[in-house]
Amino acid sequence: MSSILSGNHPPPDLATRDETRTGGTRRAFLIAVLASSLGVARLCHRGDLFWCRARGINLGTLLQPAGFSLDRMPDLSGRTAVVTGASSGLGLEVAKQLALANATVVLACRNLSRCERAQSLIAEAAARRASAPASTLPLALDLESLQSVAAFAAALEAELQRRVAADEPARAPSLDLLVNNAGVAAQFPLRLTEDGVEATFQANYLGHFALTTRLLPLLTRTAAGRPRAGGTPDFGGPPRRAAGRGALRLASFSDQSCPTAPVPLSLASINDARLGGYARYGMAKLASLAFAAELARRQGGALLSSAVHPGVVASDMLRRGNFEAMLGRRLGSLPAERWPRDGREMAERCPRDGREMPERCPRDGREMAERWPRDGQGGIAWQLAQARNGLFAYSTEQAALTVLFPAVAPELAGRADSPGGNGRLFVPVATPWEPRHPMATDEAFGAALWGFSECVVAGRAHDCSRNAT
Repeated sequence: MSSILSGNHPPPDLATRDETRTGGTRRAFLIAVLASSLGVARLCHRGDLFWCRARGINLGTLLQPAGFSLDRMPDLSGRTAVVTGASSGLGLEVAKQLALANATVVLACRNLSRCERAQSLIAEAAARRASAPASTLPLALDLESLQSVAAFAAALEAELQRRVAADEPARAPSLDLLVNNAGVAAQFPLRLTEDGVEATFQANYLGHFALTTRLLPLLTRTAAGRPRAGGTPDFGGPPRRAAGRGALRLASFSDQSCPTAPVPLSLASINDARLGGYARYGMAKLASLAFAAELARRQGGALLSSAVHPGVVASDMLRRGNFEAMLGRRLGSLPAERWPRDGREMAERCPRDGREMPERCPRDGREMAERWPRDGQGGIAWQLAQARNGLFAYSTEQAALTVLFPAVAPELAGRADSPGGNGRLFVPVATPWEPRHPMATDEAFGAALWGFSECVVAGRAHDCSRNAT
């Protein structure tokens, strides 16, 4: 007896195949839901999902009072500050507010032409407020080059000496504030600097360690001549509000920025290609946090050293190149409307001498047209990042408050000498917070990290490398 197959019913083998496919889809969906649930449970158990009680995003502090505001900015006349990464974003906003408070601000930027543009923006802001002309000085600084760090420090000291000699020959040059703001997002793929160090670790931590230790004598000499609370200065100059201080900035944390393992004090381990980009980023941030605490211990109250987590900030720190390297061109590319259709990249974004990544920035400032999407739609990941910034990120104006608070707040003037008042972490918005990672305040780890970092900066990393486990 033959079967009659209706056109509305698939053959038995096709029906079986469809049922198998449907069952497989359901199983995959259930597995995905289960995995997501376990992941969320693990994050909640570790405290990562609501780290700092969700203070890392603006919705987490919507009903929380800010610990600082611009109307509490003191007059910084006669003060000198250095802000790294001051060409755009959070660094530019911090530099602008310091300059509007009458400080002399040194703008330290990798690209000097962008630094000069930032200088113009600050001057325009001062003119709009009808205040005194902003006093700013742009200087080139590439934290991925220890040679550049040394050259910047030498140029800074020479310029400060020149200015003092012209105005008050009897006085020594001074530096009141160092804001280590510059940094990079997690880098994909692994890339070593000219010093042989993984780029994320050097740009976010080691370069700032080298800069801070190089400027430490100048900072401590300045602090010695500043009055304590209500006191008088030890040498010439008008009384000022507070003791000199160095403010160390630690950029955004996330669950990936708080690794469960300590930073390996070995160059081979730091440069290990098996480490993921976010793990490398987390190591650099943990090192920065431990460095701020160790600096406070070593200075014994001479300087106020602070670490800052400004939250997720709507800035241009997330670059198209990283999205493309991590996710591929279609998912990660920047929207084409940001780039001229002939494929040219603005020359000021690429150093004129071609030293900065010449393979990506040809000497004539052109970027190959095929690197940019031609349909103008851009990458999915980039669009999602922009949506995230719009919904959850702090504006640069909001984020700057968390940086400015430990840098200039009058109420912190006497905290450098008080137990537990120095080496603190500040989170949005301008709130002291206890670090979650045990290594952040571990004295033995802080001392070992300092010694290892000195070795790397001196070019002797292989003589003193060891593992911190």
